[in-house]
Amino acid sequence: MSCIRPRTTAGTASEPASSTATASIALHPVHWLYVRKGGAHSASFHAAREVSGVVIKSSRKRLVIRSADGIFAKQICYRGLRSLMKGVAGATACKEGMINLELARRGVSVPAVIAYGVVKRFGILQRDVLLTETVDDALSLDVFVVSRGKHLLFGEKQAFIKEFAHFIKDLHGRGIEHRDLHLGNILVQEETRPRFYLLDVDRVRLHGGELSATECARNLGLLLGTFQTLTRSLERFHFFRCYFDGARLREVSGKLEEIKQAALDVSLRVWRKRAGRCLHSNSRFVAGKFGHFKAHWVRQPAVQKALHTLLPNPDTLLNEGVLLKNGRTVRAARIEIDGRHYFLKRYNCKGHVYRIRNTLRRSRAVRTWLSTWNLTVRGVPVPKALICLIERRLGMLERSYILYEHVEGCRLCDIWPRLDEFGRKRCLAKLAVMLGTMHRFGGYHGDLKWPNILVEEGQGRFHITLTDLDGSRIYRDLPAHLAEKDITRFLADLDKSGECAELKQLFLETWRKWSH
Repeated sequence: MSCIRPRTTAGTASEPASSTATASIALHPVHWLYVRKGGAHSASFHAAREVSGVVIKSSRKRLVIRSADGIFAKQICYRGLRSLMKGVAGATACKEGMINLELARRGVSVPAVIAYGVVKRFGILQRDVLLTETVDDALSLDVFVVSRGKHLLFGEKQAFIKEFAHFIKDLHGRGIEHRDLHLGNILVQEETRPRFYLLDVDRVRLHGGELSATECARNLGLLLGTFQTLTRSLERFHFFRCYFDGARLREVSGKLEEIKQAALDVSLRVWRKRAGRCLHSNSRFVAGKFGHFKAHWVRQPAVQKALHTLLPNPDTLLNEGVLLKNGRTVRAARIEIDGRHYFLKRYNCKGHVYRIRNTLRRSRAVRTWLSTWNLTVRGVPVPKALICLIERRLGMLERSYILYEHVEGCRLCDIWPRLDEFGRKRCLAKLAVMLGTMHRFGGYHGDLKWPNILVEEGQGRFHITLTDLDGSRIYRDLPAHLAEKDITRFLADLDKSGECAELKQLFLETWRKWSH
């Protein structure tokens, strides 16, 4: 009997269901190991043969749905050796239910457990089910940070961060170590004071006493690694001050360095995984083939339309566009598709030797496509790469293309003469922080001349975008000589502008501070 019965097309395992997809989870054969006494839903589900609702998550092993009457149902299926192993070690959904109850007993806010149980066949575990109540008017913290956090007033944001820091510190004080602690696994409910709920607690490890300093640092590093690109340094500074009860950060500098390194290790793993998705079909990207072209593109209707407009011959639009660069290696132009402007770059085929050399390796376009998305997930401001096209005939590389969003702005070399002294200092400081952060996160641009830096000034702020990413690379630990090479190329244009040594020194001091 099928465990999952989709009501509408719910997508494949690699393509998550749409927000309108519904499915059901069979309840009738479940052997309930725990059933809550009392409560709004405790009696009703006994008589029901299934629970139906909107699909929240769907994969080959896992299904999570939300019913119309406020029940979250999680089902995990097991096959083969995994059935035997989980039958002995304990099923995942049931484990989460048990930990959920223990966390509630310890005073931690978690969704209320209604019931959990297993389905076995001939004594072998087939699936398990967990039912919990929804948390009304709550958002996951990653959604809250992006959608609500930027609209908070300064004082409101400081108070929110303080509450969150105390929530995390309280978890550690109660001996609770969440080994998958990220913003998506925390709900926030906006009341007079924000209330935080812990989710996906099957990865929680419960200790007899409070966590040790090393365990706290490791857990904080895990948390910081998931939100350091979503928050500002001042906000993270305030978080740690509140977590360490107002202690001077000099006094806990050793702990902060340990947390910082742990966060970077976590971030590098997460970034590599996220960026690698751009080469495969999944919820955000699509990989396909059209004649001699292999294509990678962002899963969006406008991008899909742009792809079909480009094919079968992208040169048609390239030649009709506003030419920006034309050389032996590349040709680039600003083009228009359906009223939108894009930047299209072609990597030229340079003869038979070029074809043969690139037979067994990635094309330059694919390397740049991957590097661009590696920089994007690290929060480095670069144009968004939308489509990558690679033409091969008999396995040999011909033309290849990348389509980017068109970015407004003036080249740094053009806007620099128009800035006053204060504006130049602010612009250089912003660049130093941005480049230092990029280098600390393992990013290397490869050609940091001023024409490759776009600057747009608005509402007293500088919005900077790095372009021409053909030479960019990503390293786990960026070699010092490459970081110096990037900065040396940048400073060469600063020297040409005739600026004083004081301004140059200010840039270097800020860059060094943020690159380590």
